[in-house]
Amino acid sequence: MFSVLPAAFTQRYYDINHPGIANFDGTRNPNEKAAASGDAPAGLMAGSVVINEFLAKNVNGETDEVGQHEDWLELYNNDDIEHSLNGIYLTDDPAKPDKWLFPINTSIAANGFLIIWLDEDPTQGPLHANFKLNNDGEFLMLSNGAGSVIDSLSFGAQRTDTTFGRYPNGTGAFTFMPRTFNAVNSLTVSSMEPEQEPPMLIFPNPASDMLTVESALPLGRIGMFDMLGRELVRRETNGSKTAYLDVKDLPEGLYCLKAGNNAAAIVIVQHR
Repeated sequence: MFSVLPAAFTQRYYDINHPGIANFDGTRNPNEKAAASGDAPAGLMAGSVVINEFLAKNVNGETDEVGQHEDWLELYNNDDIEHSLNGIYLTDDPAKPDKWLFPINTSIAANGFLIIWLDEDPTQGPLHANFKLNNDGEFLMLSNGAGSVIDSLSFGAQRTDTTFGRYPNGTGAFTFMPRTFNAVNSLTVSSMEPEQEPPMLIFPNPASDMLTVESALPLGRIGMFDMLGRELVRRETNGSKTAYLDVKDLPEGLYCLKAGNNAAAIVIVQHR
């Protein structure tokens, strides 16, 4: 659980006298009553359920229940057991980790898929989130009510009717690929290597002590900023393509990492 968080990512509290779940700011949310059956807070481990594939620029792709071409996101369950998503949140804004709560009694089958429509229109169905994706690039995060990150990524500009997904399915790095809606991810049959994005690799993320930053090009100056814009870590790489950052003394929470001309990325510090 995060012990120190940015102002917009405050601690989540539970009222032991009432089984419902409170908001991240400590106030009660009347729409959240997942714990009535005793199955909240959610306890998914990182990597159990992952963001597996998404489409942020849907022109001629899949349509939702009302026939509209909308952004969509696919989750995949890497485990051999079904997982409840009670108390699980999805967001595109690191400052609003509780932006969209999965409906009560939503679950994902063992080694199964689940599609969420990111169309900013929850009135069209239970799995329609209250936000859309920015096809110029942004952030996605899956987290639980206790403040723990289950999966997250930052991504750059997206292509029309082409998804960005994990290859191999469920475990691999993200790459552009043909749409595999609600099915195992695969790559276009081609002699060309898949194009990887972003070019800068950051791992592990979340990190607890050492963070590795790699790029195909020299990294330049690296800075890590908190959610208030304060630079807490600075490193001159002197033309190196790999850098190691010590983050063990940073408070737990979300940070923005910028390296040279690379796109900024979200880094999560979460001590074990």
